[in-house]
Amino acid sequence: IDNINKKPEHNSFIAEEVKHGIASYKGAMGVSIGKNHVCVIEANQGVSCLNQGDSNVGPSSYTVLDSTQHPLKDIWQIRSREDFNCALTQENGGIWCWGQWKNDKWPSARLIPTQGKNTSEYIQFSMSTDQICGIRGVERFVYCTRFGETSADHFELEPMSTNDGKPIKGVLMIAGGEHHLCAADEDGKLFCWGLNDFGQLGYRSKNEFQKPTQINFKLETLKKITRITTGDHFTCVAGSDTPSLFCFGESLLGGGNSPEPLEYPL
Repeated sequence: IDNINKKPEHNSFIAEEVKHGIASYKGAMGVSIGKNHVCVIEANQGVSCLNQGDSNVGPSSYTVLDSTQHPLKDIWQIRSREDFNCALTQENGGIWCWGQWKNDKWPSARLIPTQGKNTSEYIQFSMSTDQICGIRGVERFVYCTRFGETSADHFELEPMSTNDGKPIKGVLMIAGGEHHLCAADEDGKLFCWGLNDFGQLGYRSKNEFQKPTQINFKLETLKKITRITTGDHFTCVAGSDTPSLFCFGESLLGGGNSPEPLEYPL
């Protein structure tokens, strides 16, 4: 990736160190990349971000503060989408967010409430540009903000259920693309929701799904999903019985966009 500390005249394929001002990020524990910025979990589990800036001003860095203007701390997961960022605290599992969501701007981090209360207990989370979702509690239920919420000031995490009203629980992993999310449970079942304009949900219809929908593949090797990851308009999964990655949605290596999984041997 290009070094965000510089304004290169051309794309670079040589890794260069990203710095906090003139100092190195020593012992960094995590990183996320937004539209024009990078955020890093530092060794003390605080967060600092570096904006790319423009040709006249150049890059600028800042420490992320909470709503009491104290440095955000105890962070162990971080995600960015466009100009918005969220981070998960380690001890109580709170999801804190900052940046710009649609027309709302949060210069300091705020805790996203769960069903109107400042309770947390999240163990993992992800986000798209439409929704923030987390895996919560010992039963590992999925909680999300309202799909397509246009105001960050109205954020509230609520339990998600499938189209038939059943909650998803025992969820082990969750991943978000630009306009979709997918989650896999302990039985290897895959649930996806959001936009499906590229086939990124693995479902033949191009209709959007605002609630998690179980995705069933014909391939025996994908009857039990053990890994998932997402790009902007595609999803990749792996099963337990084969050393291969299967991707669907926006074409990666030629061919058309399709919900049918294409195998990439590892």
